[in-house]
Amino acid sequence: PYLRLRAIYSWIAMNISFNLRYSLSISNADNILENKKASSTEYSFLMHKMCTIAGLECEIIKGWGKSTPEHLTQMDWSQPNHSWIAVRINDEWRYCDVSWGAGYTKEGRVESYKQQFSDDYFNMSAEDISLQHFPEESKWQRENSLSKEDFEEMPLFYRNYFFLKIKGLNKQSKLLKKDITGKITISFKTTEKVHSFLVNGVQRAW
Repeated sequence: PYLRLRAIYSWIAMNISFNLRYSLSISNADNILENKKASSTEYSFLMHKMCTIAGLECEIIKGWGKSTPEHLTQMDWSQPNHSWIAVRINDEWRYCDVSWGAGYTKEGRVESYKQQFSDDYFNMSAEDISLQHFPEESKWQRENSLSKEDFEEMPLFYRNYFFLKIKGLNKQSKLLKKDITGKITISFKTTEKVHSFLVNGVQRAW
């Protein structure tokens, strides 16, 4: 099952680009494959269809993605803005967001979209997917055990966070508070090499 899932995710992410004209409606699979463009909803629809044909147990999850600075100020909970996939592998639900694995935007600006394959959104755990995704259905909310209030208070996580395999981040709030010395200490663990980081938009050596 894992290899089938990997092949489907990789093919879609490498061959289907993001449709800049966002729509909640869904084209049929033939149209998506012919045009090689999809909205996030259509990415999930296509992956669900291909996984089902491949004999994989999967479900589409509708909900909210947190990916832009505006989401730090206020989340619009009036209707879902994103969708992704849950796939059962070895009796465990794993998660894939093939639309975000296909490319990215800068600060959520659609016109800045760049197609760039990433497997950081493939085979994610409930813990990792919940850093950027909040499901609409309660059964998926139980998987990540976060409330909407918890989700709103979290910082923004970008794809490099998953690429660097960061764990143990000591700051899980969008608001950073100074200690009595006036300093803010951020710590985390990673098995990858970190050469630099950004502080207030300024790149600094590690």
